[in-house]
Amino acid sequence: MEDGKEYIGRLAISVYPQWKTESEVAVMDSVNNLVGTEYILIEYLPGIYLCEIWSNLSIKKKKLFLLKIIDIQLALKKLKQKV
Repeated sequence: MEDGKEYIGRLAISVYPQWKTESEVAVMDSVNNLVGTEYILIEYLPGIYLCEIWSNLSIKKKKLFLLKIIDIQLALKKLKQKV
């Protein structure tokens, strides 16, 4: 992009039900859809895939990682309940 950031675009093929994308963008209030199909545009963050290092992590690190994911999911659930 002009701002130097990299983004990832995802287009949903129109044969998929609307709920597939809806679940990914439920936190958005509105999107100006000039594309004419469901889409998501997110900023690309460089890094490594978890699947590439998972087998090398200790049980303690795996547990900490999974607990963090649970914390994030609980925080998102609370946000949904407030809406």
